[in-house]
Amino acid sequence: MEGGLHKTALYFQPDRCEFFPNQSGRVLEAMEAKTSVWPGHGAGINSSHQFVEGEYMKAEEYDLFLNDQSDFNIRYLNPRTYGLLEPLAKLPPLESMQSFIPYNVLATPEFANLLQKISGVAREAVEWQKLNQGMIDEMNELGFPGRTAMVGAECPTT
Repeated sequence: MEGGLHKTALYFQPDRCEFFPNQSGRVLEAMEAKTSVWPGHGAGINSSHQFVEGEYMKAEEYDLFLNDQSDFNIRYLNPRTYGLLEPLAKLPPLESMQSFIPYNVLATPEFANLLQKISGVAREAVEWQKLNQGMIDEMNELGFPGRTAMVGAECPTT
C-alpha cells in the first residue's frame, strides 16, 4: 500500500504515526453530512476535514439520551447530522415498536429514497474503512504505532 503516509513515515521515522481515518468524501456527500466539511467540499483542497459546530443535541434532550441512547441516536442525532437520515426522525420510539413495524412511516417517499440509497453508501463506506484499516495495520507492522483499530463514534455537542 505504498502511499504518501508510508513514504513519509519511512523518511521521517516518527515514534508514532497517527492519522484520523475520515470517511470518503463520496460517502459524506451521499449521506448529506452536516457535521463536516472536507477538501473540495466546504474546505480548501489543501485542508483537512473540519467539524462543523452545531446544536445536534438540545439541553432538554439529555434525559432522552440517558434513558435510551440507541433511540436518541437513531431518531434525533442521526437525522440532524446526516440529511439522508432525516426520515428516521419520523419513527416512533424504538422501545414502543416491539413487534410492530411502522409501515406508515416506511411507506413514505422519503423512506423509500433512504432505503434505496443507503445500501450503496454503506458498501462504499465499508470499502473505505477497509482501506483505512489496512493503512493502520501497515503502519503498525512497519513499527509506527498509531491506532490499532478503526472506531467510529460521534459525540453530541451543545
